[in-house]
Amino acid sequence: MTGAWRMIVAGVLAGAALGVVEAILLGTDGELGSIVLPVLARYAWAGAGVGVFGALAVGLVGRRPVPWRRVVIAGGIAAGTLAVLYLKNQFKRDPGGPAGAGMVATTATVLAALALAVVFPERSHRGSISRGLALMLAAAGLAIVDPRSARGTYPSLDLMLLGWGISTAAFGIAALLTTTGPRTGIATTILAIAALGAIRLSEDPARMSELVLSSNRCDLLDRTLVAIGVREPRTLDDTRDVVDSAAIMDPPVPLAQSRDRWRAMRKGKKPLSLVWVTLDAVRSDATGLNGGRHTPRLDALAAVGFGFPATWSQAPATGFSVESFTTGRYTSRTAVAFGWRAGRASVQFPSIAEHLGKRGFRTGFITGLHQNKFDDPENKTFSRLPNGFHELVTSPSDVDANRTADQALEWIDKNRAGRFFAWVHYFDPHAPYVPRDGLAAGAEPRRLWEGEVTYADRALGKVLDGLKERGLEDEVVVVVHSDHAEAFGEHNRFFHASSYYDTQIHIPLVIRVPGMKPARIDRPTSNVDLFPTLVDLLQVEAPDYLQGHSLLPVMLDPRLEWPKFMLAETTILEDDGRWPDDRLRTISDGRWKLIEFLSGNARLLFDRVQDPLETTNLAEERKDVVRRLLGWLDAVDQRLDAADARYQATTVKLSITELRKQLNSRDAHTRLTAFQRLMFGGRPDALGQLEDELEQLRPQAAHSLLIVLDHYLMADTEGLGVEIPLPDQPSPMRFRLLERYARSPRFWDLPMPEISDSITTPEAVAVAEARAARGLPEPLTAMKQVEPASRELWNFFAPILARGRDPAGAQIIIAQTQRNDAKEAWIVRGLRALAAADPIAFLKVVVHIWPSDVRRVSPARLEAIADMAIGIEHPHAWLGLLALHSTPEASAAAPRLEAALLKRSPALTRERVVQLSRRWGRARFLEGRLDAVAALEATLALVPKNTDLPTDQIRNELTRARITRPTHIPESLVVQRVTGIASGIDQLVAGPPRVHLKWSGKSRLPLGPERVPFLGIVWRQGDRQQQAGILGLPRIALPAGGEETFVIPLDYPRGTGTWRLAVTLEDTILPMASPAPTYSVPKVSKWEGPALARVCTAWPLPVRLLPDGALFEAWEDGDRGFALPALELPKGKVTIHMTFRAWFDSDKPWRPLVSLGATGKRHLTGAAKSGAETTLSVTLDVPTAGRHELFVRWPLPASIVHLYGVNVVAR
Repeated sequence: MTGAWRMIVAGVLAGAALGVVEAILLGTDGELGSIVLPVLARYAWAGAGVGVFGALAVGLVGRRPVPWRRVVIAGGIAAGTLAVLYLKNQFKRDPGGPAGAGMVATTATVLAALALAVVFPERSHRGSISRGLALMLAAAGLAIVDPRSARGTYPSLDLMLLGWGISTAAFGIAALLTTTGPRTGIATTILAIAALGAIRLSEDPARMSELVLSSNRCDLLDRTLVAIGVREPRTLDDTRDVVDSAAIMDPPVPLAQSRDRWRAMRKGKKPLSLVWVTLDAVRSDATGLNGGRHTPRLDALAAVGFGFPATWSQAPATGFSVESFTTGRYTSRTAVAFGWRAGRASVQFPSIAEHLGKRGFRTGFITGLHQNKFDDPENKTFSRLPNGFHELVTSPSDVDANRTADQALEWIDKNRAGRFFAWVHYFDPHAPYVPRDGLAAGAEPRRLWEGEVTYADRALGKVLDGLKERGLEDEVVVVVHSDHAEAFGEHNRFFHASSYYDTQIHIPLVIRVPGMKPARIDRPTSNVDLFPTLVDLLQVEAPDYLQGHSLLPVMLDPRLEWPKFMLAETTILEDDGRWPDDRLRTISDGRWKLIEFLSGNARLLFDRVQDPLETTNLAEERKDVVRRLLGWLDAVDQRLDAADARYQATTVKLSITELRKQLNSRDAHTRLTAFQRLMFGGRPDALGQLEDELEQLRPQAAHSLLIVLDHYLMADTEGLGVEIPLPDQPSPMRFRLLERYARSPRFWDLPMPEISDSITTPEAVAVAEARAARGLPEPLTAMKQVEPASRELWNFFAPILARGRDPAGAQIIIAQTQRNDAKEAWIVRGLRALAAADPIAFLKVVVHIWPSDVRRVSPARLEAIADMAIGIEHPHAWLGLLALHSTPEASAAAPRLEAALLKRSPALTRERVVQLSRRWGRARFLEGRLDAVAALEATLALVPKNTDLPTDQIRNELTRARITRPTHIPESLVVQRVTGIASGIDQLVAGPPRVHLKWSGKSRLPLGPERVPFLGIVWRQGDRQQQAGILGLPRIALPAGGEETFVIPLDYPRGTGTWRLAVTLEDTILPMASPAPTYSVPKVSKWEGPALARVCTAWPLPVRLLPDGALFEAWEDGDRGFALPALELPKGKVTIHMTFRAWFDSDKPWRPLVSLGATGKRHLTGAAKSGAETTLSVTLDVPTAGRHELFVRWPLPASIVHLYGVNVVAR
């Protein structure tokens, strides 16, 4: 065997040998057999790379003997240097503990083995064998060293140790092979080839997910082998449910109502201050929240406050976690997410300290850390912590929680005259640990840590006692939590910043609020929820950029099954803003926890109830849960992306010239940024001028601008909406101009423009909707034949129904106002339609919405609504005027409202109007409370006697307020029937859907805000559930035995199978007197006609129904397309045929991009021309049998697409 070949074979065998060592370290009982071959094969390929380099070295050296001693001595020096650097912090964290002792023993073994290799003679047979064995022993030691078991991910150090270990073993094996004959050479060559070939063996996806998460080396090797083409990328099933973000992110009770209720509870009391205590590096199971016994003072606080036993930190490291919870944003969306490595991190979102400091709070950060931690600009973890605080109080010497408590009380004494915010940071539980309560310095790390936790807990008690002694207990909100948890060998991890298992992110959280009843809340909560929760508790306006949940609704009503999820993720982005391949996200609904790699090569699912130690990966067994949680991740991203774009659009100002230049830019990113800025509220004043100069924009940019303009026209924005001549030929711009006549109140009474004979089907639908908006009965009746439709479609139709005096229009508009995500444009547009067609219905809706302390529309929009009310001549109009006068946004319109009220009744005076307005507003503020009765009686008493002013609405509210809310409502509220529901995608039913309720209780049932405000509508299929809609109930009272019918616009399920409808109240399913409606989505691979619109999910604009297909509209740039439900496909190939007609502003042919799940995108074969019906096809590989979702994306500048059919054929 030649020297070069010997080095290659030795490298492969060295890698395989160390792979076996790694598998033994990773494997447990019953698992070793399933991972040894995958690990061995990956290491063998790494060894082959090392061997090739070794062979090149041998070729360069030629026949000269290899300088073994020099190589080994250099390796020994490197080993010693690395050991000193690596173990320096390790000894601080774990002096004498198992991790530290293991590191010392391993390092000593490596150095001793290398020393022996130097001692043995080079040229003797026995020396070669001894030297080879010694080098093998050193290599095994290097393989055992795992940097991630200490702290951090350190991939570079991991690869260095791996390469060094394989190189050392390769030298050892090469030394052994020099003493053997030809047969041994042949045998070892066969073994090396077999080891390399093992990479082609099939692998269990669940076990490989665990493997790449457990072993940084296996993960890095896996990616490398994929990159060089040795193995195919491992693709996991990327099918995910389509989830409405409102279903998982919005509280079941509108946040505005919870704020009103809390404001009423605090009325007349002193404003609250805040003491926020962070116990560094404390895991939840050390506390009484989850069975621990080391925090008696924290446990006592939880008994008189709110204990949250299911709380996560957003990151397992201090810097990223603190940045998240002090700004109320997820870690990937904070300032440190970008430019961290290059030191360019800057404050983009004010912290809670800055926010409160600008609102009259004195803020102080009192920490156990020394000042030098914050003075070092290179220490980015700590240098950002004091941002925004008025004062920083640090420890004069070593960390000591007792001294920190004294400093905190001293600071509070100096600042208690006004409102204050004290952040008290106990660093003691963070390593290195100081022995407490008689523990020896060499005790096990966990025992030392537990002693530190107890010591910090006593210091917490000192602050709590100090608040009580100072009489501040009832004036201060107290929050106690941790920034991250701490691991002690679970999953082979120690300390923190090295994994997203619960041992490093599951933390305690306790909040005590004066005046609130204590409760244990087992819902999933997070550190990121603290900022929004605290500003609500302190009754301070919340900034627009917050992303966490306010826990106020569930604190006021612990029975609410909310929040729905908690999410944590890695933070660091590449310098150019891209995520690295090893980005990790984890989401949990409280029970199920999904860990997902962005690269798609690893996925774990744990049942946190049955498997709290997270040892069994159920991702393959429970794919339904994986699909649901992946859908949740998508929904969260979509909501947060839109909110961020809106926030940035309103904080950056551009001139009209700059906007026009950006819209006409050749750069797609520049155009998209300008479009988003306009869409989300940046420079609304520029829209009118841009509309007048529409011809100066490219056709694609003009189409995008019309989409923005329509958004504002629906809200009836002044100064917008000029008549623009229609282009002669069909185009995206012409379609948008026609849609204006149905969408915008400004165009409802204008004559329809002349249409050429070349009108398209999408344009014909737009014209029919415009005719219905003019009250024509025939198109209005035809328009309602759309079920199964969607909530969004009925929200669009509501004003058109109102214009046709259909009672469903007013009911839908009322339901819109009670949703958390109610759009101002929908409300104003609906009221405009009612004011013109049905003034009585308009007044009923106005009096339902107002008086209200909740901001429903902007002051400018309220002025427009006030003008509508002033123009109505009806006896009941005075109540509508008074209702509008009572809202804070009416200050600009108040004089005109008062003048209109005085004109209607000479018995009124301005002073009486103001008193009535305030009293009625006060009554609404107290709605649902006993004192609301007195407030309503006082309101009626102010109405002048001997007047013809109707007071029916106020009297009805008084009657309703006097009714005691019955108990056991769900048992007595019966759903008689549900009508207007389609049973399948091929049906065509007249809508909107309606639910018929009967109250069988013995007393009256008050409905509406603060009584029985909502009913939930859900679709159920086995253990799967999809929210269909929320029915906001009006202010009425059902008599005993009474029945009422309500309109319920709802969404239909997209998933295949048969779904059953259920109506819920407070998460309890109401009984049904007749069989529950069902809806079926067949498991087919061919979709045609209107069924396409009912199964597709489109973005960013929703899919629209056409008589013979589906309509998709895409604006220039950005991600746009649609998805079909997951199809059951065999492994192999499938051919996809798509028939459509597209209109776009380009002379170039166009082809859509198609993909199946996570597979690569492929263009359809052929090309389409604008306006021509086309059938295109493509053949795709199906990597694994199972469910695959079909994605189609439109690489067009701007387009209107009429889709006729999609057919997927397995080959």
